[in-house]
Amino acid sequence: MFRGPHIRTCLSPGIPIEPCPVIQVAFVNRKGGAGKTTVATLATLGLLDSGFTVGVKDYDDQGSFRTSLFGSGVKEDPALLPDCDVVVADTPGRFGTGFDEAVQESHLVVIVSGVQPLEITELPRTYDRVRELRAAAKSVVVFNKVRSNTLFGRQNFSVLVENFCGGAIPTAPFVIPYKEAYGRLPAILWEEERGRALRYLLERDVHTSALRLASFLGTSIARVLKKEAA
Repeated sequence: MFRGPHIRTCLSPGIPIEPCPVIQVAFVNRKGGAGKTTVATLATLGLLDSGFTVGVKDYDDQGSFRTSLFGSGVKEDPALLPDCDVVVADTPGRFGTGFDEAVQESHLVVIVSGVQPLEITELPRTYDRVRELRAAAKSVVVFNKVRSNTLFGRQNFSVLVENFCGGAIPTAPFVIPYKEAYGRLPAILWEEERGRALRYLLERDVHTSALRLASFLGTSIARVLKKEAA
């Protein structure tokens, strides 16, 4: 994982990486409704709970990601981002300048997708744009809003990605389940008093998904940076 107050070194078991600048992770999908903001929020909370200093950057003009994390302890001031271990970035649900800048400026691009047919069709379109921006090598896929007791929820997701995108893309070995509590994350964070939001969430099973995401991001970033350094 990424670590260090002055020199950030990305580590994964058995994969040492040289000191690197502040890590930025972008969550993308070219269409709204995939749950980018929810998954980005979960990842942010998981990183915070793991002891990292986390900054947030919102490439979406709506700014819902930044405001949803009010009171959680993240750094929002652009002047403070260079002092963070990792910056989590949310993006607009459409192609454009904000989407392109987020992809190009990030060390890792997380494509968030649902598993329903209409949602799956957006996955290759988003990936094609990421590839056009020469960021395919630093992209991964995370599936969100999955009902495990349904036909769509029992698919082999790695094979699904390969079939739809025409090649293997690293895919999270877990899914974000469909739960109403996840959809309420922005409201929960906004309503709670400063300093209580994270503790409120950790009392729920949201914690598991948050920590899984944080661990997956660390491993994925280490893999990408090692490949770039080779």
